[in-house]
Amino acid sequence: MNVKIKSFVLIPIDIAVIVVCFFVAAFIRAFDLLAEIKTIAQAPSDVYRVILSPAFVGIILIYVIVFILFNLYSTLLKHITLEDAFRIVAANLVAATASVLYNFFLAEILIPDGIGLTRIPTGIVLIASMFITLAT
Repeated sequence: MNVKIKSFVLIPIDIAVIVVCFFVAAFIRAFDLLAEIKTIAQAPSDVYRVILSPAFVGIILIYVIVFILFNLYSTLLKHITLEDAFRIVAANLVAATASVLYNFFLAEILIPDGIGLTRIPTGIVLIASMFITLAT
């Protein structure tokens, strides 16, 4: 398969994996806090608030850009080497660090107040980063 065509197929798949990982991480965190302050009816609304947050789009873009910069879309899985595995882990570490920094510092500046949840809780970003690393 041509590299450009493969990239156009793999980027939407990566975006879907990122969304699912954040959904699972938000769901885990919502039900972890359930015993303390929430009811079962409130937990799913908090999960959807995270997924629909404007900061979430920025985090998805960070992951896709970092994966492109680390050239993860040019290797066939049946020909992967140890160097490629290190590149995958390094790309995920860079993307996770950039996501936490973006979420902690830039999301408050770039997204105006009044839109809703501007920052995603850092725990959700870290849990999702672990899932994304395992999924890639």
